[in-house]
Amino acid sequence: MTTEYTVTKSELCNLLRAFIAQRSGLDWRNYARDCNDTVGLGALWTDKKTILTHGKDARALLSFVKESSIPADYLLSELSEGKRLSFNPARGSIDYCTGQYFPTEYRAAVCRAISSALWRYHVHGESDIRAWAVETFGRAIASRWF
Repeated sequence: MTTEYTVTKSELCNLLRAFIAQRSGLDWRNYARDCNDTVGLGALWTDKKTILTHGKDARALLSFVKESSIPADYLLSELSEGKRLSFNPARGSIDYCTGQYFPTEYRAAVCRAISSALWRYHVHGESDIRAWAVETFGRAIASRWF
């Protein structure tokens, strides 16, 4: 017999924050043969920069959601079973199903889920969701996720 876990918006935000904060698991050996492989190391640094950018974006989006009036239901619908990023009510945790390479995907998955929830929540009251996103988050985040 399993017990379903009911989550509040605050708890869900804390779970997402912990998910974002985890180490990426990048391994330079997946990129370069040795420390002289400049092409491989260049690719590593490109991926590191992307991971850092996605982390910064995810924290900004999550911070907004935590302080906003958006209900937990909007987030939960984007973290439902069958999606790559999901909330597991039986364990009360966030699960992620990797597509190709976890280090470059997991923070972007959070950004996509939050931006989708915000899109659904604000589309009823905003005539131009992208303009709202630029005003709220800045052009960089808005262009990447909205």
